Amino acid sequence: MIGDLPLFAPALELATPGPLHRTPDAPTSVAAAVSIIPKLNPMRRRILELMAAVGPDGWTDNELRHLEEFRDYSHSTVGKRRTELTQAGLLEAVGTRNGFTVWALREGVTLPPRETT
Repeated sequence: MIGDLPLFAPALELATPGPLHRTPDAPTSVAAAVSIIPKLNPMRRRILELMAAVGPDGWTDNELRHLEEFRDYSHSTVGKRRTELTQAGLLEAVGTRNGFTVWALREGVTLPPRETT
C-alpha cells in the first residue's frame, strides 16, 4: 500500500545504482560519476580507497573478502558493493588473477577527501 512506502525506503536507498556514464563518455560524464563518491556508503567508499591504494594491480572480490576489515561480511556482500561501484562507472575489469577477475579504478577516477561531519 502507498502508506507502507516509508517502511521500505531504506531498502530503496541500498538498490544497485545504474551506470552513471557510458564507457566512451566525455570526461565531464566521468567527473559527474566521481562526484557521487562522497555520498557512498562506508563499505563502497572503503573499497574505492583500497582500489586507489593498490593502483592498477587492483583487487579480486576474493582478495577483498579476505581482508581483515571485511572478514565479518559474506563474499556476496563484498562482491555486490564492488558490482555497484563497477555499474556506477568507477571501477573496471583489468584482467584475471588465480581465476578471478581483477578490478581497479577506472582511468580518470580519483578519490576526493572524505567529507567531515
